[in-house]
Amino acid sequence: MHKDEKQILHIIDREKDIYFNDLLKLCDKRPNDLDEILDILAIQSKIKIKRELIEASWTKHITSVEEIEVEIDEIKINKNQKDYIWTMFSRQPCFICPFRNKCNDTNMDQFNPLQCPWLTEWVEINLAGKDYDINFDEIKANLKDI
Repeated sequence: MHKDEKQILHIIDREKDIYFNDLLKLCDKRPNDLDEILDILAIQSKIKIKRELIEASWTKHITSVEEIEVEIDEIKINKNQKDYIWTMFSRQPCFICPFRNKCNDTNMDQFNPLQCPWLTEWVEINLAGKDYDINFDEIKANLKDI
């Protein structure tokens, strides 16, 4: 990031929420130069820009984007094991679901990816840092009308 971009980003981060004309007063830049810097920062997802009508004039409403630090654990995969894909994708149930041919977002019955109990359970268990195991044979035996 260039010096001018850092300076503008620092002001926006400090203010959290600012209009273009107010930012212009704080940074001592020409409007076209500031526009270019804002475009660069928006492309880098450092800020968000919305156009708003203020006192019968269109202006840019600029807000800072807080960076979230995500820590990712490295997983060692043994590709010699037959189930390495299964392990690599954290046992995601859609891969082995026997109902996947019935599952779609227009199906309002049991098989809908937006309301899938097994997918929801998988997400919750993975967020807890545990391994997900599912027995679809048992589920099929308990379901009616399949």
